[in-house]
Amino acid sequence: MASCSPSRMITLLTIVGLVVFPAGYWSAFLNVPSVKPETARERMAEHQEDSILIDVRTESEYRNFSLKEAVHIPLHDVMRGELASWKSVLENKAFLFVICNTGFQSAQATEGLRRAGYARTFNVEGGIDAWLASVDKGSRVKEIGVNTAQGETNGVPRLTFSWVEQVVICLTAFGLKPLYEILSLVLVFLLWSSRDRDLVALRRAMIAFFLGETACAVNYLFFDDLSLLMEFFHMYGMLVCFGLASFAFLKALDMRVCHFTDAERRCALLSLCENCYKYRPVTCNLRWLFLFAVPATAMLALMPLSGDLGSYRFVGEVFGQDVVFSHPLSYQYFEIRFFPVISLVFFLASFVILVRRKEEGMAGAKVYFSAGLGALGFSLMRFMIFWTYSKNPLWANAWEEITEFLFISFTLWIVLRGKRGTLRKAGVYMGSLMPVRQRQRK
Repeated sequence: MASCSPSRMITLLTIVGLVVFPAGYWSAFLNVPSVKPETARERMAEHQEDSILIDVRTESEYRNFSLKEAVHIPLHDVMRGELASWKSVLENKAFLFVICNTGFQSAQATEGLRRAGYARTFNVEGGIDAWLASVDKGSRVKEIGVNTAQGETNGVPRLTFSWVEQVVICLTAFGLKPLYEILSLVLVFLLWSSRDRDLVALRRAMIAFFLGETACAVNYLFFDDLSLLMEFFHMYGMLVCFGLASFAFLKALDMRVCHFTDAERRCALLSLCENCYKYRPVTCNLRWLFLFAVPATAMLALMPLSGDLGSYRFVGEVFGQDVVFSHPLSYQYFEIRFFPVISLVFFLASFVILVRRKEEGMAGAKVYFSAGLGALGFSLMRFMIFWTYSKNPLWANAWEEITEFLFISFTLWIVLRGKRGTLRKAGVYMGSLMPVRQRQRK
């Protein structure tokens, strides 16, 4: 397996992220006759006798949480054409509205029901999460009846926030978020003329970070945080950012500290080794370390993969305004299922390169290992934050913003310190253009 340069890796990820997923999104949703939850409710109110809401999730999902007005018809019954037992429920219905957790399964069921002869079948966009979110905030939130494993309840659960919590969420959402976006652009500006591979990777990481966070802001401001496409671009930007930042760190460690892949320079760790592969035909100890570190890190991907999926939604008042806090299943499928699998693919590629190409493959293995760290790092961050605070997601949102602010602030500090060190090597202090020797004489 040949090594892959960072530029090729970025190109590959860009093609996957900006072409393959939107194309799949288009084919899965936009070609299926769909309606917004508000439209479905209006038509059901107008045609109470000849309209029906169909929940196509599994039996366990339906039993744990379902909308009171929904009738359960499993997706596998629809796709296999096993609708005879449901004929009495479906006949004489002018409108069939199909719903699931996110809209993926209901899109398939909509096509299946239309093929079965039910021409006025429509997919409910966004699934149950969007259905709950589309209800007007305030007193009308309680109008939705839901069934749970514990019994019937009304509407979306409400949380009461302390004034400290309300201040925290406002400061992080409207203070820290725009601040760290500005700081990421400052980093891009500071690194713009850099040609070193580690700094080029870091600059691209900051660009990906800014674009991803911009997609997040657009989703919140214009789509009520319900656009799966915008959220994907947000997650994708963060994944690419973490991957490139990981590569920048490993590359800087190699170029500026250890020099373990540069055949022309003495490795800084040589004193810890008896021999070096650069001078004798022996195995590099760092390669042995990587051969352990790569599968050990890959095992961490099993943590989110073994975690449970579970959508939650709460409404809480923040300074007189009702705010919806949620973490839809559609996001979780990417965060704790898809991205960990992607990381495992990259880790496997890194390990294979190390085994087959030995010391010559260490540079290429670094690229794939960094890409795996990007996918896994974002997955673990979301998994731990949102499930730690699943009972009070205000703190999940707050700590995500705080974590990203700390990441950008630390990166900026490192870059500024590095630039200061570069200027000192050139014989100039940061605070003055006076040469060092001249200052010393004074």
